[in-house]
Amino acid sequence: MTQLPATITQAEITSPELGAPPVEPALIGDLGYDASWRYVEFFTANIRNPHTRRAYDRACARFFAWCEQRGLTLAAIRPHDVATYIEALQQEHSAPGVKQQLAAVRMLFDWLITGRVLPTNPAAAVRGAETCGEDRPNQFVGPDREPALNNRLHARSDWGEDRSDAVLHDISIG
Repeated sequence: MTQLPATITQAEITSPELGAPPVEPALIGDLGYDASWRYVEFFTANIRNPHTRRAYDRACARFFAWCEQRGLTLAAIRPHDVATYIEALQQEHSAPGVKQQLAAVRMLFDWLITGRVLPTNPAAAVRGAETCGEDRPNQFVGPDREPALNNRLHARSDWGEDRSDAVLHDISIG
């Protein structure tokens, strides 16, 4: 007797415990036995860190619930659908959180492709939220910092004639 992974609707999903096996979304279960096991193996064999596993499980469950609400099947999901989902997430979550959720969905689709469950990855072409520059202030030297920068430049006697951009940048930020 073979054992199938549990298939439940999104409404029945609760937050899984740290060591609990992933709950298969109905969209995956609709594709059959091989798809069900491939989904479970993504979380159990492919992701070793339990915290990452739990975060990715939550992200994928949230994405598939969103798809179910719109009546999408797994084979009908297109890059436009994934991009629309990511745009909606950006209204509620920080850029790093959105990027993590997109990474989870993208990796799962890649896993399903290598297991020959799906032919293409609809999340591959979707770009995540921009995070560049948000975590540190702009390093532009404005007029208010110019006198202090000039003083530091003239006070440095050990740099000789080396006025490369890298040296000037190091001096300008302190």
